Amino acid sequence: MEEGGIGGVPEGYVRATHGGAFAASPGPFHAQRGEREIRLGLRVEAWHLKIRAKVTRMGGSLAFVEGVILADAARVGRASAVFSIRGSSLRLPAQPAAVPGKKGGIA
Repeated sequence: MEEGGIGGVPEGYVRATHGGAFAASPGPFHAQRGEREIRLGLRVEAWHLKIRAKVTRMGGSLAFVEGVILADAARVGRASAVFSIRGSSLRLPAQPAAVPGKKGGIA
């Protein structure tokens, strides 16, 4: 990935050098130092999409999400997040109908 190019790293971010092999595996991560924080960024690519996630609850301004990380169809990690919803135009697609005989939840 070229810095500053189309699909590249946004201005002000540099390659993060912390985290060792753990951070290198899903990365590369890029960092930007603010006044009171350090922002980390990751350009999500197709190979990152082995992750499966679902919205578990929606509030007025928050979305709660849970997911699993898969490697060769085996679960290797779990994640959860809370996202702030900005603006009033966010609409989620309808949840698919339950399949008889199958439990709901994350595959």
